[in-house]
Formats: sequence, structure tokens, C-alpha cells
Amino acid sequence: MTRPNPCLQGMKQIQDAGRFGPTSGVAMKRSGHLKWTAGFAAGLIALASADLASAQVGIGVTSAETAQGTIGHNKQQADSAAFRCPDGTVAIGLEARDKTVSAPRRSTWGMTTYFGAYCANIVPTPTGFNLVPLSTTTPSVFTRYAYNFQGPTIRQNCGTNQIIHRVGGWDRDWDDSTQYPAWASALTMVCDNITINASGWVRIATAGTSKQLVGVIEARPSLLLPPHEERGPYCDNTSTSLVTGLYAQSGGEGIDGINVFCGGLAQARFSSVLTFTDFAWNKTLGGSGWTTDLRLNTTLLSNTAGMSGQARTPYASASDNNVNAYSVPHEVYVLPNSNYRAVVNGRPTGVPANSFIQRGTCTTGITLANEQDAACALEVVGLPDLTPTVTSPPATYVQYGQAQPVTVTVANLGPGATAANDGFTVQTTVPAGWSASNLPTGCSLSGALVTCAITTVLNAAAQPGQTGGTVSFTFNLTPNSPTVNGTYNLPVRVNTDVPNGDSDPTNNDYNAANNEATGQLRLLLNARLNLSKVWADANVGDTARLTATRDSTVAVTLDAVANTASETDTGAFANLAPSSTYVLAEVLGASNVGAYNASAWTCTGGTLTGNQLTLSNADSGKDITCSITNSRQVADVRVIKVADRATVRSGELITWTITATNAGPNAANGAVLSDTPGAGLDCNVPPPPVCTSTGGASCPTNVSVSALATGVPVGTFPPNSSITVTLTCRATADGI
Repeated sequence: MTRPNPCLQGMKQIQDAGRFGPTSGVAMKRSGHLKWTAGFAAGLIALASADLASAQVGIGVTSAETAQGTIGHNKQQADSAAFRCPDGTVAIGLEARDKTVSAPRRSTWGMTTYFGAYCANIVPTPTGFNLVPLSTTTPSVFTRYAYNFQGPTIRQNCGTNQIIHRVGGWDRDWDDSTQYPAWASALTMVCDNITINASGWVRIATAGTSKQLVGVIEARPSLLLPPHEERGPYCDNTSTSLVTGLYAQSGGEGIDGINVFCGGLAQARFSSVLTFTDFAWNKTLGGSGWTTDLRLNTTLLSNTAGMSGQARTPYASASDNNVNAYSVPHEVYVLPNSNYRAVVNGRPTGVPANSFIQRGTCTTGITLANEQDAACALEVVGLPDLTPTVTSPPATYVQYGQAQPVTVTVANLGPGATAANDGFTVQTTVPAGWSASNLPTGCSLSGALVTCAITTVLNAAAQPGQTGGTVSFTFNLTPNSPTVNGTYNLPVRVNTDVPNGDSDPTNNDYNAANNEATGQLRLLLNARLNLSKVWADANVGDTARLTATRDSTVAVTLDAVANTASETDTGAFANLAPSSTYVLAEVLGASNVGAYNASAWTCTGGTLTGNQLTLSNADSGKDITCSITNSRQVADVRVIKVADRATVRSGELITWTITATNAGPNAANGAVLSDTPGAGLDCNVPPPPVCTSTGGASCPTNVSVSALATGVPVGTFPPNSSITVTLTCRATADGI
């Protein structure tokens, strides 16, 4: 029956001072109170996925879907709702608020208008447990109804180490139940001590340690108020049963009825066992060593009371798990459920996260029943890490067809060993213009690719950063004509396609970043030098020695002997290294000294400066001939002087051209050129004399009129060269 409500005008909305699960609602006026059209559910509060793992941590309760017992009347109005402590927590206190006895309508005096429950986590310690409230100031769950004429809020808490074991209450039962059925007036809670038994499980005392009234039992005989009737307490009085929540039967001006949800303690202990297979590195468990994260599915187990599955120390074996005690560094209390898992959280210093794989029941999940102490099995399997190095040929290649050894080495840097049949190979790409030969057993050549199978077991490295087993392959590489000079890269890679692509994840190479290396091949072909002696005018039997010397070491020698007056003598080509300089020299036979002139050296390659021949890398592979010519020291020097006119009048200028030539065959170095003006000529007029030369001859340093009168020496006067001096004179009457 819907009770009339004349007091809607004074109703006020309640402010949300706490939380009701993870949902929210929209308030609207209806039947004298605020109804939340969303956010209530007649059963367990639905948890968002992010809260799922948190709700499973600790010691919690199982709860019946249907509330039992009734304090007041089961009105079943549409906005009636369940209020339960969050999963993993227990109730430790209640508070309630009654309608005042001064309200205009006597039939609702003392009616319950609000209640809330304080909840806590049971957090085990090495020697017992702690009750950690979710809040000490605001109920963890509470009704959101707001009625007029509310009285004070009364709060009762259980004592230290006590929880609410059972709940009952009081209702006011009107004589005329057809018009005014019973309604809830107050709650009573029975608090009992909780303890940990020898196996580490929580138990509840059944003695009824304390019984507390939450609300007011109004006594107004003069007003002929109907009596209060006590109901309950509800829920079984056993060591594992307890109250899990209340159900509010909303009414027109208050809560018509309150039902009690009952349930049982729900608890299990979860840990992990971590073992190692083919793992050569640090296996220390706990601390700065190996730790695991305990999870529900993929979410870390953790709550707000300091209980967390993060960085737990795994057991070394299943037999280490003491099922009769709670082990703080290893275990966490959880609610019975499925898909409890564990993954590696912490690793010793230097152990990369990808240097191993994880397998076992911890990766697929285990199911824990009530009061089951169990650990999932987690196995760490070490993986190899293969890396190649290349030992390039010991010297630069200097000629085609030269074979030199190349060594490719593969080392295992990982914590896991390889097997002979894993399928690893090492591949070397031969540059274009080169060929491979003398391949060792297990290696083959296909096109430019040398592939060597790694069938040797490569043991793991003892520690991170160290080198384990190695295997090497040595073969020859040779440059072929017409490969040009230069530096050629020699790429090498460990091919992991087979082991990384098979169905066995334990042989995967975990570090692809170091699977490649590069060596180098340097080709710098020798230059070839031949010395040549040209006899231009020789006596039969004359001798000369030609040499090319580098750093006081004679590299090339030619001993030439003149068989005729004119001939060319050559020697054999000799290999010379580029990037070097050679001094060319000629030594005539003792009887020939002073009898011959020597020409300048000429070379068909390299850079010649005087008698120094410099070979660069550009000269490698070339045939170079350097030649010098000797001839007897005979020269044919002629001088011609001409004027620019045949006749001249006194006072006019006349230009004279003096030309000296050397027809050879030898140089006339040091020859003296002189000219004295004749009578009737004044040559000290501008412009001054000017000298020009051709064919390598050098003009005298001073060709003034006075210097020419006494003679000027010609420094360099090679064959087939000339010197020309031009001077201007004025004709005078004197001397005519």
C-alpha cells in the first residue's frame, strides 16, 4: 500500500557524500523522496573491468542472491535496491537515521529514512591481520533517499578485530495493518571477533561478542504509539557465515522494510613458482632478483589497503609453499576465482626482458577454490643471442687473382644455448667483381651468397655482456679483372629465419639488432715501372745505370750499354706500391762523365717533379715508363741582328732585333750574349731593351745597353731554343 505523503513541500535532496559502487544515477522526485533511475541493481554491484582484479584481492565474502528476513514490510516499490560492501571487504559498522516524532504524520514517527554500512579490508600480516576501513568518515555503501523531518544519524562500529556477524532490527507494528503495515524503525548488529586459524584462514567467533542498536526505539505511551517488535538477528551463527549487505524496501516517506543478505567468507591464497630452463644467468629470487606480478587475467591484483600482487617473490619449487601459513613475500589473499596468473615483474640487473620466454600454468591461468592455497608454475626459458664478426684479409689486395682469407665468427651472447638442429646459418654477401673459394665443410656458394650452417652447439654466455660459445668459418676471397680500385663492404648476417619461424619459441634469437656485421676488402693494384735509357749520340761500350729509389731502397734498376751510336735500352716492369714517391737517378760510366748531356726525365704516368716520381692511387694498375736521354755535349749557337728599316735620317728611331738560337744537339747553358752600338747611334733612349725566350731558354737577368756592351750570360739555353732581345736607338749625325 502506498502511504500518503503530505510533506512533499519541505523535502530536500540529499547530497552524495560517498559512493555507491562504480555507477552513477540521475535523481528525480517521486513519492516523497528521490528515486535514482539508474545506478541501482537488485543484487551485487556490477564492477567495471578495471576494478575486477582489485575486487578479488583480500579476504572477501560470497553472498546469496536473495536477501532473507524482514525488518518492517516488504513493500517492493520499484526503486528498492541492494546495498552491499564491495567484493573483497566485510562490514564493520552501520549507521541509520529515523524520522522525527515531531513530524506532522504520527503514523510515520521513527520510521527509518536512511542507512549505510562501513566496510573494511581484512589484510593479513605475518602474525595475524589488520582491518583496514575503506573510509572512517563516509559509509562505503548507503541509501540515497531523502525524506522530510529526518532525525539525527546514529552510528555504531564493531570493536577492534570485529566484524558484523549477523543483523536484525526493530519494526513498529500497527494494530490496523491493512492501513498501516509494519515499517522498519531501527537496526541491530551482532559483532564478533575474527581470528586466523592454524592454516591461515579467517574464522569468526560465534559467541555474540556484542549487540548494538543502530537507530531509536521511540517510547511515547501517551501518544498511543504501537510497540516495537524485534526481528532477527539474521544469518547463520557459524565461524564462516556473515552479513554481506542490506536490501532497502523503499516507501512513501521512509524505508518500509529492510532485508539482510547473508553469505560466507571467501578466501584463497595465490603465489607463483618460478623455475629456470636453459638459463645461464643470475637466478636469484626476490629482492633485486626475480619477482613476479600476480594477476587476474591481465590485471594486477591490488587493492586500496596495501595488499598487492606486485613484485612478489616466487617460490623456487612447489614444495616450498607452506600451505598452513601465510607467507608475506610470496603470497596474496584472493577470492576464489579462475584465471589467476603471474608474469615476471623484476629481473636481475643486465637481464633484458626479451632474453627469455615465460611458459607454464601462470601464463594460462589457474582456478582457486575456497580456502585453497596454490601456486601457478612459471618457467623462464633462456634464449640465444647470436652475433657475427668479420676478420678482414690481413693486407690490401694489390693484384688480380690474389687470394686472401676471410674469417666469419658467430658468438652466442644470450642466456640460452643453441642446438645443432636449430637451423641457424651465417651468410656472407660477396661483392661484385670478387669470387669466393676454399669453402669449409658446411658452407655453400649460391650466386654471390656464401651460406654456412651453424651445427655446432653454442653454449650460453655465463653473464650478461659476456661471450659464450663461438664458431668460425674461413674461406678465400679474390679480386677479378677488371674490378676497379676501392674499398668493398663485406656484409655478414646471422640468418634466424628458420629458428624464429618454427613452432619452438625456445630457440628464437631474441636480439635482432646485432645480427649483422660488415667487413671490408681493399683493392689497390700495384703500378708497374720500367726505366728506359735513350742513347742519342754515343760511343759503343758507353755505360749508364738508371735507378728508382724509395726511402733509400732501390726498387728498379736498369744497366744500359750503348751498342750503337743511337739506341734505346729498356728493362723489365717492376711492381710499385701506389701512394709513394721514387727518386729517379742516372749514373754514367766513369769514362763517360762529362762527355754527355742528360735530358730531363720523362714518364708516361704518375706525377714527375724534377727527378721525383709520385704515384697516387689513380696510378694503380698502370704501366709507367720513365726515360732519360743522353747526348754528347755539342751545341750550334747562332746570332742574327736585323733593323726594322734600311735607311734612316738623323734624329729618327730605329729598332734592332737580336736573336740567338741553339740548334743543339746539346744545351749551351752559360753562353754570353753581347752587342755594342755602332757610331751614329744613341741606344740609351726609351723604351729600354726587352728580352723574350722560347723552347725553355732563359733570358739574361740584365739586358740593359751597358750590360749588353760588356756581355750578359744566358743561364739556360737548351737545344732548339732561342733568345730575342729588342732595343731602340736614335740615329745621330755624329759618327757618320
